[in-house]
Amino acid sequence: MTFSFNIKDIQNKRHDLINKLNYVTDDQEKKDIMISLRNYYYMLMFSDSFLRKVLYNFQNRKYKNFDCEKTQNDTNYLQYLVEIAEICRHGHLDSYYKELDRKEITLDETIKLTKEFFEFLGDDEYCTYVDKILNPNNHLLHIRKKQILCDRLHGLAINDFINRNSYCVMQEKNTLWDMKTLCHELIHAIEFQFNKKINASIHTNCFGYKEVPAFFIEQIIKEFIFSTKYYFRFKNDIEQLLKNRTISIKEDSIDIMHEIFMTVAEKRSKENRTDFILPEMRSVTYDIKDFYESGDIEAIMEEKLWEKLQFVGSYVISRTMANIYKEDKLKGLKLLKKIMSVLSPSEMHKVLLEYDITEDSLISTSKQIYPEYGEYQKIR
Repeated sequence: MTFSFNIKDIQNKRHDLINKLNYVTDDQEKKDIMISLRNYYYMLMFSDSFLRKVLYNFQNRKYKNFDCEKTQNDTNYLQYLVEIAEICRHGHLDSYYKELDRKEITLDETIKLTKEFFEFLGDDEYCTYVDKILNPNNHLLHIRKKQILCDRLHGLAINDFINRNSYCVMQEKNTLWDMKTLCHELIHAIEFQFNKKINASIHTNCFGYKEVPAFFIEQIIKEFIFSTKYYFRFKNDIEQLLKNRTISIKEDSIDIMHEIFMTVAEKRSKENRTDFILPEMRSVTYDIKDFYESGDIEAIMEEKLWEKLQFVGSYVISRTMANIYKEDKLKGLKLLKKIMSVLSPSEMHKVLLEYDITEDSLISTSKQIYPEYGEYQKIR
């Protein structure tokens, strides 16, 4: 079974979008076209190694000025996200990041496992769309042995915001990682298909928080493995994969707090201010409102940093949602669908409040995921 994009079809769609760009006047539609064009270039890169470097350099230069503007967020939301990152940064983990080394899963098995997982979820709409993407004749999935863009990027969901098409890319590793990656990217594709209001601006501005459904799905894969015939074969593998995610979020949190700390320290040292002591990183969290008002908070709004902050917050939300699912499967799936229908972090938090998930309860969840060393000793 071979999964690959249809190069000719991609090129035709790209040419159609370029032609359409010549007479479009609406600013949002222009952004949708430009981001879609960029995504089609990515697909060509993944499909043809010869074109990869040339196209990557070209598209970055050509579309650099068409990235969507960042949304403005209130102080309280930033305070909450940074507090979560601070908890995750300090938390103790008795594990380390580890690649799976048992290369025993064929591509056919990965496809079979993925279909069975979505059947396990029990939503007919999900299953219908999954079957569509996993049909090699539709050329909506591209599987490659080579690295996609970086070491820890094993999959990608790519959208055409004009024709409303979704595509998935996956690096095949022949481990359970493949199934986890494929399920993660498929839920992104499903969300895009079911939420017709998502445009390029919304997708770009809120990229990090849009990981909530995918992180949730990763947690539920464990429930699937533990309740089926695959328990003895994959128990250790799925537990390691989930540990890897927890560790990567902690690493993101360390990067976030370090970047905020260094930016603020540099700014205040240039101003010859003495109210900021270099070793005291915790000040960044507790004085976040002061930083916002003084302009220091702009450090958080850097694109990469803002994205990482939302990633961390999304992971904690997904863990809380998974706990609801374990207690009541139907309630958990209903919450998932509602989360997939929102268009902003503020809308998402309104939905969470309907399920009694407050910022305080999410902070509490983060402390359970990343306990302080003393609390960790008590747990053990």
